[in-house]
Amino acid sequence: MQYRNLGKTGLRVSEIGFGAWAIGGGFEIGGKGIGYGATDDETSIRAIHRALDLGVNLFDTADAYGAGHSESLLGKALEKKWSSCYVATKVGNERRDPLPGRKNFTHDYILSACERSLKRLRKDVIDLYQLHNPPPEVGDGDEVFETLSILREQGKIRFVGVSVTTPAEGISYIRRRVVDCLQIYYNAQTREAETELFPLCEREKIATLIRAPLSSGILAAKFTKDTVFPPDDHRANWLKGELLARAVVEAEALREAATPMQPGEAALRFILNQPAVTCIIAGAKTPEQVERNCAASDGKGLSAAVENAIRAALPGDFPRQT
Repeated sequence: MQYRNLGKTGLRVSEIGFGAWAIGGGFEIGGKGIGYGATDDETSIRAIHRALDLGVNLFDTADAYGAGHSESLLGKALEKKWSSCYVATKVGNERRDPLPGRKNFTHDYILSACERSLKRLRKDVIDLYQLHNPPPEVGDGDEVFETLSILREQGKIRFVGVSVTTPAEGISYIRRRVVDCLQIYYNAQTREAETELFPLCEREKIATLIRAPLSSGILAAKFTKDTVFPPDDHRANWLKGELLARAVVEAEALREAATPMQPGEAALRFILNQPAVTCIIAGAKTPEQVERNCAASDGKGLSAAVENAIRAALPGDFPRQT
């Protein structure tokens, strides 16, 4: 496992992180799937431990994943191991059963949500506390960052991040100088972050966590145009019809460009070739998936020839999913 600086925080983190959305399990909000389908908790815990064994030291989750179940599993698995690894979690999606969920970035809600996350994680401090895809008006104001400053002063969080929807939002946060890290949507299939956001992150030494590195599993090249996702899987809401057909074509194009390398490994190595990238948040449900993800971080990178072949094979403008 290779390591990179987490921006200006002084932390060194593994190039491959553990994305803990999937281990939250299948769940729905407002009748729509908001997970990656059913999971087995014991298998999930083995996956977490395998990641730690392979050198992963950054675990990314959110209070919304499995309605807190993801955080709870990380707490159970890592309670006695937090001294050797870091957690990044998120806030801002309030669940209000039986009412629909909503975005909530108010002062009181963030303070209370942070306490609940700490309890589930079985930690005294959250290493990186991230706003979870806030609307623009939240990022343009001061209240949310004043609240995060209070949490830092209280010693309950160490660093501040934002998971953004668009590169333009990320640029705005950097220019306001209010974040230590951005979590952004980027992969070989959706490359809009390269134009302005990545160069700015490099200049300002802002850390980047890369979400959806396999484009929600598309770039593992295992789907067909007839794939149907279970209703508690978020992909059932959008990955279907013409978009699914396009996804399958682009995944096969990646496979051909990367041969004999497996497409998923090539997709991860493609991302690690970008100097603005700090850490890939690679989702995993099983120890075997963890091993495949970690294999991409061996210091060898991706050859320029293969990277260029991937760029030529994929347009880079596949619709971004949030």
